[in-house]
Amino acid sequence: MQAEATRFTVAQAYDKAFKLLAGDDPRALLALFAGLALDSDVQVRQLDREVVPQNRLVDQVFEVTSPSEGTYLLHVEVTTRFRQEVYERAAWQVNALVMAYRLPVRSYFVVMTAEWFPEGALPPFEVAFGVFRMRVQPEVVRVWEIPGEAVLNMGRPSLYPWVTLVEATEEQQFEAARRVVESGSRESVVLVALLSGLRYRDKGRFLRRYIDVTVHELFEESDLYQMAIEKGVVKGKAEGKAEGKAEGERFMLLRQLSARFGIVSVEVEQKILAASPETVERWGIQLLTAKSVEEALA
Repeated sequence: MQAEATRFTVAQAYDKAFKLLAGDDPRALLALFAGLALDSDVQVRQLDREVVPQNRLVDQVFEVTSPSEGTYLLHVEVTTRFRQEVYERAAWQVNALVMAYRLPVRSYFVVMTAEWFPEGALPPFEVAFGVFRMRVQPEVVRVWEIPGEAVLNMGRPSLYPWVTLVEATEEQQFEAARRVVESGSRESVVLVALLSGLRYRDKGRFLRRYIDVTVHELFEESDLYQMAIEKGVVKGKAEGKAEGKAEGERFMLLRQLSARFGIVSVEVEQKILAASPETVERWGIQLLTAKSVEEALA
């Protein structure tokens, strides 16, 4: 029961992450998973997931109107790993959408990781009940085969966290991470941490590097860091710079906590200012997925 509850919680987290992408930038989502060009002359309208009959909620469904192709539905079902029952459920959702809207449907079955993915092409889902016949073959999207460079070249900030899962070099992954930090979107920062759990067995190692390569480098270029130097925080050349960096990281952690949870208490501020660089680094990693100040500083 414990393992089942954990899997359900994890699935909910990824479901929420996917809905953030769909809600914030649906055109980017359709470009990434359905190949709908960002500059195409189409109108896209996100439909209510709950209008589908028989309680068959979809991950995402859009009404797309094209001057050349008319109006059709674009259905996207996402799963962290391949499961036959999810593939079959996606097929039944297509059937339900056709019944509800009487429009052509293009369906995309998005699998985030290669783990347990069957070899070869997936056959269509077919079922027959007397005179009723159904044959549905969603387009299968293997996220790990999407080129990282193509995602970066789209220039859409909402897509950068997904470089964690696509076919990208380490350099491309950290370039995407840098862009996420520069965007100032805390949801995207958390999404990088969340998706890294699907790709890396040692998630903590990735997050430590993520902090080092992105947040630290960006901080050293920031006005806050330069102000700390001007105020005398950095007093020596080598030793002073190290101390100044540690002090700056404490201020950065305070700013991040304030951005996510509101104004922090005096007690919390004093706790952070007195903490060692190693502790501040650990708290910075925990902050990426924490739901409260207490959880971040545990």
